[in-house]
Amino acid sequence: MDSDPALRNLFGVAQVNPALARDGIRIRQFGQQTIEILGGKRIHPGWVVPGGVSEALTSAKRDAILASIPEVQAIAVRTLEWYKHAFDKFQDEIDTFATSQACSWGWSMTTTRSKCTTEGCASRTWMAR
Repeated sequence: MDSDPALRNLFGVAQVNPALARDGIRIRQFGQQTIEILGGKRIHPGWVVPGGVSEALTSAKRDAILASIPEVQAIAVRTLEWYKHAFDKFQDEIDTFATSQACSWGWSMTTTRSKCTTEGCASRTWMAR
């Protein structure tokens, strides 16, 4: 949130944290490969049709997807650990945005540090933890 907007992209992340950038690319690659395995192509596959899919998932395709799960799960865990520290660093900004956004939606928001008190926020309750 506090970085130069020109650096808030993959190249900026790669300069500051190359491993995080590589992990992001790998997660996206896994998603694209999974779409390709299931649908035959990465962009706009025709596999999904109204009411379901056009063909059954074969065991070979299932195994190809499952083979990557341990690696992708490890990336997700690393990313969440990194995010926990980033989240704490920007708690004031998160509270401000989340509170104003929740109130604009007419929700009552409770976090560990703030409570939305804007008029009209009593219609729903949203707990952010």
